Amino acid sequence: MKLTTRNKQFKFLKKHLEKKRDQLREEFEEKQSEAAKWVATRGLKVADLAQIGAKTVSAGIAAGTLLLSVGSATDRGIEPASETRKLSEGDYLASVKSNKDLQPLIKEGLAGRLPTSVRPLNESEEKGITNLLTEILNYRVTAELDGNRLNRNYGYIGGEQHLARYPGETLQAHFNTIEEAKLFGASGIAGRPGAFGYFAYGSNSLTNKEVKMEKYYVAVQTFASPGWGTKSGLVDWYKFRKVLVINPRTGQGVVATIADSGPAAWTGKSFGGSPEVMHYLGLGEGARKGDVLLFFIDDKNDKISYGAI
Repeated sequence: MKLTTRNKQFKFLKKHLEKKRDQLREEFEEKQSEAAKWVATRGLKVADLAQIGAKTVSAGIAAGTLLLSVGSATDRGIEPASETRKLSEGDYLASVKSNKDLQPLIKEGLAGRLPTSVRPLNESEEKGITNLLTEILNYRVTAELDGNRLNRNYGYIGGEQHLARYPGETLQAHFNTIEEAKLFGASGIAGRPGAFGYFAYGSNSLTNKEVKMEKYYVAVQTFASPGWGTKSGLVDWYKFRKVLVINPRTGQGVVATIADSGPAAWTGKSFGGSPEVMHYLGLGEGARKGDVLLFFIDDKNDKISYGAI
């Protein structure tokens, strides 16, 4: 990850934090008038307290940037002190992801960018949303990749069954743990491969990557995508293509792979998701249906992991 790219992400996070600071200050002054008076008697202002917090955030960001610009202490053969290590941008971003702070960033960032009804996005909407997601996630999210695009990027998704990962696989052999079986076993297994074939030749050759690919798979309407049936090579291009699925209502997201074609247009749905995909989108219960955004991920070097973001 280049330093300039990280700086962009930190500027985005800083802007978000400053916005929340101003909102909290206004709420404090409105709802806690007595406390505000107490602060005033100490010769302080609520705004001063907020500014102190903002300076603390800025100092942490600046320190992390400085550490990266000169190289880490470990790179120079020196073990950095624990307090210094806390200021590194890499650690900070890891803590953001582990605390699921990306979800509110995505949810708030998408507010006002989506159409009032679930319909195909226009070019301006696509660009605004993909630029936002690229900035937050720090990898390229795009509606068009290698000249190919889906028939739509905003539509309803419905729950699907598990796919057989290799010939003859049964539901009993599908899960690694009892917990997984309890959570996702009720969805059943199709007993067949998706539109792009099995993930592996047999259970002995099944890799961890292929396990994750089936676990986090989606179905898209390839048959309705531009060029389908006339443009050569599209089947191979779409096969196990990496995509990002976002629940715009909650900010939850999943990195998934295209492993099946569908659903049929008459269902009113544009996408299908594995039981795990639906679970991590917050759509695993009840009707198992909801509106989602779905875009390609530009990951030619296969560095981005499958699963919940």
